[in-house]
Amino acid sequence: MACFAFPKNFCDRLNAYISNFWWKGNPEDRGIHWANWANLTVVKAHGGMGFQDFKAFNTALLARQAWRLIKFPNSYCSRILKGVYYSSFDMRSAVKGRKASWAWASLLQGRDLLLKGLRWQVRNEASIQF
Repeated sequence: MACFAFPKNFCDRLNAYISNFWWKGNPEDRGIHWANWANLTVVKAHGGMGFQDFKAFNTALLARQAWRLIKFPNSYCSRILKGVYYSSFDMRSAVKGRKASWAWASLLQGRDLLLKGLRWQVRNEASIQF
């Protein structure tokens, strides 16, 4: 789940299995849905039930992997992916390419989510390049 983007239909089926188990319990029974699934996935501190939406969870795990590639560029996995997919770029500006694997395309989805919230922090003047 942390390395590949699951298809939307698969995540929807997982969410349906969880909600059916929660509301029905028994597959033969006809359950009553007391709340919308979107309301159930809200965190408990904000009034929801705290269930995981599998699509959002999968994307968050992919963003974590992309963060690890950015944070640790000398790791073995990062060096292999850099050699294969983005040898002349850094991870933040890497492109998908024509022959991208499913894993690489999935990591780029996570990277796009990561870049929406990524900030640069100045710690000392030596790290600033003009």
